[in-house]
Amino acid sequence: MIEYDKLLPDLIAIDATERTQSAISASLIRCRAVVSGHFALHRGRHAATALRFRGIGQDPDALAVVVDALFERMPPSLAELLPGAKVLSPESSGFFLGNAIARRCEAPLVISQTDTRRLPTRSLLSGTIEPGDRVMLVNDVAGTGASIDALRVLVAERHAFLSGVIVFGVVQPEQFRRYCSDLELPAHWLITAKWRNYTPAVDCPGCTAGAPLIPIAEFV
Repeated sequence: MIEYDKLLPDLIAIDATERTQSAISASLIRCRAVVSGHFALHRGRHAATALRFRGIGQDPDALAVVVDALFERMPPSLAELLPGAKVLSPESSGFFLGNAIARRCEAPLVISQTDTRRLPTRSLLSGTIEPGDRVMLVNDVAGTGASIDALRVLVAERHAFLSGVIVFGVVQPEQFRRYCSDLELPAHWLITAKWRNYTPAVDCPGCTAGAPLIPIAEFV
């Protein structure tokens, strides 16, 4: 188990003012949002650390701190796109953040179904997206863009317009920045992971130690 008070600054960067960072750190520690283990990621890589949002989403005080922090440093160009937009989130832990942001902005909330890997699908569970709607994607944790792809296609298939992406944390920041840049998609997040991921059975410490492998979808 991670010694949170000692290692947290080495594991993540928090995009918040110094005053807010302490509140965010306390929420992450209390909700066990950063944990160690041997995790199988969605696109074949392994990791020894994971970022999970479920505990924060189920803690009203922690969720309020996260939402306040996201709005505190949100680029004005992205914040201006929220009024009048619908908020689209998956039925996984991202729902908690999507619901909180939708309530704060008094925006309609649309929920997509997820598959057995807990990835969003192109089917809606509740709400509607109509031609011409503007849509803001909100999810908990993003990496390479796999969790965003289906939502992006869902919006395009309904002839709506994608305004941007808001997520709690990004665990593969270089890949996710490139993904958003290639699509010219405005994005904002609070937590950036500093840890690396590994090639299975090559440089993965969990594989070397023979630790049980946990699919990330089952864990988060």
